[in-house]
Amino acid sequence: MSNDDDDKWNNSGEDDDIILNEASDDESKDAQNGNAAAILGMLLDIVEPIKKILQFDSSKDPIQTAFQSNRVMPLGKTKLRASELLCAIVSLKKSEIIKVVADSKVMQTAIELIAKHPWNNMIQLQAH
Repeated sequence: MSNDDDDKWNNSGEDDDIILNEASDDESKDAQNGNAAAILGMLLDIVEPIKKILQFDSSKDPIQTAFQSNRVMPLGKTKLRASELLCAIVSLKKSEIIKVVADSKVMQTAIELIAKHPWNNMIQLQAH
């Protein structure tokens, strides 16, 4: 394409600037705050289901361990994943989350679970 061809597409004869972001900084911050509030709301709503998962008494058969003579109830992947999610949510250190977690007493449930499964190193690591 020649320079003459460029000129016929560009009536002003000046180079066109490409606008990458038309939103103002205020609009962008408002959108980010709205997204953060929505995510926070979802995280707050998930605390009670986590508590129910941690409280659920699984009906699995006890298993024999290598270091105990009696059989013990397994923790289970679902409870372990729920405790990992709770740990991740609390680690955000948002005051609203801390308040909901404290009010729901889900941490007390988690501590009881840790005490009930002292042989499970994965749940023990979640406590730290």
